[in-house]
Amino acid sequence: MLALSSRVKVDSVKDQSFDGVFIRGGHGPMVDLSRDSTLHELIARYDAEGKLVAAMCHGLPAQVYAKRSNGEPFFKGRRATGFTNTEERLAGLKDVVPFLLEDAMEDLAPISTRGWSPCSATSSRMAIC
Repeated sequence: MLALSSRVKVDSVKDQSFDGVFIRGGHGPMVDLSRDSTLHELIARYDAEGKLVAAMCHGLPAQVYAKRSNGEPFFKGRRATGFTNTEERLAGLKDVVPFLLEDAMEDLAPISTRGWSPCSATSSRMAIC
């Protein structure tokens, strides 16, 4: 657990080799990582290498603007599940978050589960919890 108690910048580990990428939930990834080009390069590389790319809850927005190594959107043709506009509104966060996940993903991958229910989706070495 000690390893999880400290934070490092994505840039400081971008050249290291791991078995996959896991992006935790909370609104931090939505704010700090959604446009992080270093993370997006790592996601593209790991995806091309066949490694797992996973996110939990609001970690999903950190992947929404990522691209595959061929330049296509990371989520194109893949299933995903995440907070809908209605859920953000009901949580009182619709006007707080930097963007609405459902809107951002509209053309990339329809959010497959709606409502306040346990949900997950997996698609081609990608897991969403």
